[in-house]
Amino acid sequence: MKVLLITDGTDCTDSNETPSGIVYCDWVNTLTREGVPYQTMVTSDASPGSVALPTLSTTSGDGTQVANYEGVVVATSGPVGISTAQWDTLQTFEHQFSVRQLTAYAPIEQLTMAQIGTLSSEQAGWAAADTSQVSGYIEGNVVTVNNNGAATEIPLTGTNIGTPYAGTVSGWTNGPTGTSTYTALAAWPALPTTAVVLTPPTGPAPAGPLATGGKPTNQQPPAASKPSLYYVAVQVAPKKVSMKKGTATVSLKCEAKNGKAAKNHFCTGKFTLNLMGKTVTHSFRIKATKTARIAVKLPKKALLAARAAAAYKRHVSWHGALVVSTKQPQGPAKLTRGTLTIKT
Repeated sequence: MKVLLITDGTDCTDSNETPSGIVYCDWVNTLTREGVPYQTMVTSDASPGSVALPTLSTTSGDGTQVANYEGVVVATSGPVGISTAQWDTLQTFEHQFSVRQLTAYAPIEQLTMAQIGTLSSEQAGWAAADTSQVSGYIEGNVVTVNNNGAATEIPLTGTNIGTPYAGTVSGWTNGPTGTSTYTALAAWPALPTTAVVLTPPTGPAPAGPLATGGKPTNQQPPAASKPSLYYVAVQVAPKKVSMKKGTATVSLKCEAKNGKAAKNHFCTGKFTLNLMGKTVTHSFRIKATKTARIAVKLPKKALLAARAAAAYKRHVSWHGALVVSTKQPQGPAKLTRGTLTIKT
């Protein structure tokens, strides 16, 4: 799985942080912690459309089109820095390959009193409509609405009706009695125009003992292979600790899986602690079956919050997400997870 992460800001440092930058960094931390590959597209607010979309799909050797991304995260306020044509291309790609889009940051709209009254009236009319009165469907880029009752206000999303918000267009329109049509922002996939052809496999039959007298031979299934021994670092108690001089203690134990631990073997790797939107990374080297107590320096935000609480003689606590990565002689690292509660 790979995610396309779209943003118009990547700065989330304490001195220069922006709303979209904070959201972007939170998504980077989340995707990294979960081991999900991603690619960032940084748009230009001053020149929409100047940054090209990455290649969204590719054609395999047999002519089949394959999506390059299984998800899209928009970590910015609406279509900032992206042209209308690019949004059309992106939404067409999402519909064609059934790719989900998550708009992770959208500004709060403060309606005027007149707008609140209009919206309440529209919602009341829609709620009063009989459930069998209005139906609709989409074919290509044409949305067809059938209204079997009196004209009423209907909500539409993803069409040419309304105003842009959170990466799409939404709004209300008067649905007349009978049939009315609207234009979708992106066309849904058309039905196949060519017949599906099934090709049976060719070549020799699978090898194996032949049946005798119409009955299969007595063949024993192959013995299951024994899982191989490996080592992994895991979080152990205490998982609730107190902050001391700006640090907190993480307790890790090197455990052997699928067998007995060998002498002089070590778990090596690194762990990350995500706390208050910040990530702290620390390496470790622990002897097999032993436990290590590792002091980790906490982020600046945590220290400032602790000082503020101390000034009012109060106690606070935070919950940090812990991800432990243990190197392996062959193959990818083994990941374990935990939670560390830190009290002042």
